[in-house]
Amino acid sequence: MALFEPPLLCTSPASVEDVQKWVDHIPRTLQSQLSAGTILPVSIFKLPDSRISDNPNSYLPEQIGLGPIHHFRSDLYNREQVKLVTAQEVLKPYNITSEYETIVKERLVPLVTIARSCYDINFDIGNTPLAWVYSIDIVVLLDILMDITEGKPSEFLEDVTKLENQIPLVVIIELLNALNQNLSGTSDNPFLENLFLKFCETRSPLKFSLPKSQKDLDIDYSIDMPSDEEESPSILSVLDAFLQPFKDALNLPWDKLNDLIKYLLGQTPTKLEIAIPPVSHLVKLAKIEFSSTNGGIRDIEFDVEKLTLCLPVLDLKSDSDVILRNLVAYEELMFKYGHVPTLDITEYVDFMCGIVDSDKDVKILREKNIILGDMDDGEIANFFNNITKSSGRTDGIKSKLTMTIESINHHYGNVPRVKVYETLKKVFNASWKIALIAFAVLGLLVMIYIGVREISNLKDLFTVSNVPLVVPQVSTNNELLEF
Repeated sequence: MALFEPPLLCTSPASVEDVQKWVDHIPRTLQSQLSAGTILPVSIFKLPDSRISDNPNSYLPEQIGLGPIHHFRSDLYNREQVKLVTAQEVLKPYNITSEYETIVKERLVPLVTIARSCYDINFDIGNTPLAWVYSIDIVVLLDILMDITEGKPSEFLEDVTKLENQIPLVVIIELLNALNQNLSGTSDNPFLENLFLKFCETRSPLKFSLPKSQKDLDIDYSIDMPSDEEESPSILSVLDAFLQPFKDALNLPWDKLNDLIKYLLGQTPTKLEIAIPPVSHLVKLAKIEFSSTNGGIRDIEFDVEKLTLCLPVLDLKSDSDVILRNLVAYEELMFKYGHVPTLDITEYVDFMCGIVDSDKDVKILREKNIILGDMDDGEIANFFNNITKSSGRTDGIKSKLTMTIESINHHYGNVPRVKVYETLKKVFNASWKIALIAFAVLGLLVMIYIGVREISNLKDLFTVSNVPLVVPQVSTNNELLEF
């Protein structure tokens, strides 16, 4: 069952009447798209329930619905009057009165067909109503962005960066051009580009460059960019003979047994993460230094000679977790559709989830000026520990970051103290797991023994009850007689 079904989404026909409506609707829609000529690539997505269920508050708008996916959602529609008041205030400087309806009909309605191609879903709404949805939500979005860039508090801060709450940039540009023409007779105005640029400078966790995009989340995604498993260290030769009896136990599928035990105990499975040691281990055990770089994600580099790992600066604010989650979701879907060639953001977030396990790791990165911002260390560690690892690339091509991780793991795995640490950890983990299973088996045997004893006692009881009873009788002369 879907977590949430927006009211405008087309659903599969459930009756003969629905099929007839579908037959009437499809030819008009297809003809409209063919007539449009320009078809933009899909860039706004309805996220799958499997993604949303991981953290619904990070993906579904909670305060305001922008665009057709959430505009008419019942729990958000009570903002409609607030939207209209906001639109009136934003449009006042443009001296707009009755001309606004003309702008919507002449400039936005013809663009709706092109805007529809930006979505991976179809909407059960005509072009004119959809144009009016855009006409209201665009000016509201501009007002929110202006407040944010001016440093004003906004309850809509997180909602405007959520993937399902996006509006195609082509429609935003067209409406703003129409308003500028109505005001000054020209559509040449850098206001929109400057607004988006300032917004990204204010809220983006990473450095970026401004591209020509189709929607405002694309701008956040354009971060400036100037998984294989970790190799298991070999057992030390001096311990080889001593540890020989444990080798078979170490090779058992403990991950599956551990998951089974956790399932039986009602525990939630641990989040998957990339195979790389945390920052504290890299510093303490492998003597790796961390350094900040002025570059971006693609400039992450591990200097084997200097034992220095260079990472881009990450500026985390109150809404950064929502931004990063939605950027990852956006990139994965764009990669799936073949619109982007790499998974840079996704791999970077997976990498950070791997090296950040606790607030100790965050503290080290903060001391090296790699992590900045007003989120405290515990919140940052909790954020990276609660992101599910992505499936990653399936084409077998290794990215630069993947090869960097392999280089780090290779060095880490060959440090003598790490070999001892990893070996002892394996032995300890195997020991307690063996003990746990032994206690479970012992408990089962005890229960069987108790059950057998109970059955035996019941059998003895029934046997005693079948012994003939000696009934004393008293004769007339008060003498006992036995029968």
